Amino acid sequence: RAEVRYSTLSSEEKQLFDRAKDKELRCWLETSTVKRILRNRIHPDRIMTSRWILTYKPDPTSPSGHKHKARLVVRGYQDPEIDQVNTDSPTLGRDARQLLFQTVCSSGWDIQSFDITTAFLRGRADGRELAMEPVSELRDLLKMGKDEVCLLEGNAYGRVDAPLLFYKEFRQRLEQVGFQAHPLDNCLFMLRNRDNPQELDGILGTHVDDGIGGGNHNFEKALEKLQKSLPFGSREYGKFKF
Repeated sequence: RAEVRYSTLSSEEKQLFDRAKDKELRCWLETSTVKRILRNRIHPDRIMTSRWILTYKPDPTSPSGHKHKARLVVRGYQDPEIDQVNTDSPTLGRDARQLLFQTVCSSGWDIQSFDITTAFLRGRADGRELAMEPVSELRDLLKMGKDEVCLLEGNAYGRVDAPLLFYKEFRQRLEQVGFQAHPLDNCLFMLRNRDNPQELDGILGTHVDDGIGGGNHNFEKALEKLQKSLPFGSREYGKFKF
């Protein structure tokens, strides 16, 4: 997962990373993360710079054993309110995780995991007005002038509050499909049976953009609904790394 330097790559490798960059930019636009605005509409201190992070990601289905990953990030340390915003990254606690495993095992359910594709781009902004200097590829795609910058209307990779913003979105979506957060761990979610609330249809734990748990057919239906608003990048059953 070491970062790749674009300037040292062959022309063929550069083309593959260019495709990865284009895919990433499309996600930014599809999720309405940014909007072009005139530079003079926002204070210069609230404009952060951005950059690419290029890596090789393991992919057993690829002949090379990896795929080309391009992630566009803002330099969050330039946030003018970095010492004021909440930067918590809610994750499943150890006790809650063990409780989840025991519940799945005792109920005879299959353990499974999933992750959310381009998760942070699907979180909602907190109302703070922030902008970023776009990378050249994004500037060209949006046909932006030098007098324009990108207003961050949604969450973005690199923001210091990105994990918390996504957690809030993730929790809201889970509650919409029937899950309830456990009072002792807000990253542990229970799906109670509608006819008999004393019975569980499933249990789910979250670690930023990853989920782990198990349940019956009602649990599967709830995850199908969840995928419509938060598409899964991968999903594994029985044996996996979490």
